[in-house]
Amino acid sequence: PVGGRREVRLAVTDRQAERNGDVLGFARTGYGINVMPGEVTWQAATSLNVFGQPLDRVVATVPRRLEITNVESSGLQGWELADDPDVPGATRIVMDYRQPFSGSRRIVFKGVMATQVGAPWRVPRLGLVRVTSHVGQVLLQHPPGVRLQVVDTTGVRRTAGAVALKGMPAGTEAMRFDVWRENFSLSFVTETKRQELQAGISTILEIGDRGLDLLTVAT
Repeated sequence: PVGGRREVRLAVTDRQAERNGDVLGFARTGYGINVMPGEVTWQAATSLNVFGQPLDRVVATVPRRLEITNVESSGLQGWELADDPDVPGATRIVMDYRQPFSGSRRIVFKGVMATQVGAPWRVPRLGLVRVTSHVGQVLLQHPPGVRLQVVDTTGVRRTAGAVALKGMPAGTEAMRFDVWRENFSLSFVTETKRQELQAGISTILEIGDRGLDLLTVAT
């Protein structure tokens, strides 16, 4: 992935491919979004590949409207949340590892976000500092009583065909999008589907000397 560029120039040299001070990071993130009326449950599973100088700290950013509830990764000593001084309206996640690592490392982020029914909302995207390439997929799930209307798409492409996942509850609907750049935009409007109600009512009115007796059975 080259971010939609029309032209990419490559130079072939005989110099050393990596220097001790160089850090090359390539990331692939799978977003899992569960949409309910008024709330979105968000998860981002990132596979990070580091080449060159080992890292003992990874810094990520998410929109401030997303509340991060947990971060999981092998060898993670701790993580902290703070306002991003460089990006207004963003939260910075600083992750410190017990030992510097290189190669592949998996990081799982979990969070929740409040939404308003009938109002547009945007899928929270994960940013990684000092990463050369960051691509992935977005999978959205919602119950049959909820309808999602796509408002805006930038840097993503919806995959064709039906989506069926193992363990998905019966009746759950899903959409999948391929992401080829980190600063993608994917917006939706959440609406509740109109439901039909059918009723059968039987009424018996019995008139006696002392008054009326009414019996109503509704199905």
